[in-house]
Amino acid sequence: MFDFLWSMQGLAAYLERGERCWLGFTENDDLIVFTPEAGKVRISCEYATVEAVVEAVCDIAELRDAWVAFRDVVLTELCEEYPRLAANPVLAELQL
Repeated sequence: MFDFLWSMQGLAAYLERGERCWLGFTENDDLIVFTPEAGKVRISCEYATVEAVVEAVCDIAELRDAWVAFRDVVLTELCEEYPRLAANPVLAELQL
């Protein structure tokens, strides 16, 4: 979960510069692809089959806002479950 949060943190900045991004997972080689298109981002996955193509399009700002909301929920729940985690200074990097 933390790997995903850190990977998503700077993604919007790259997309705003017109850079295509890939997000991988530690448990396999599958990738999620983020392709900027005129202020929007097309999100697709390389592991989808031709029969089940998975793709979404949203504003880059909407993606950033969704990441912030997701991050806040995840960190709140984890820190409630594990109170000592909230004192970890590394987590402050996710809230910049």
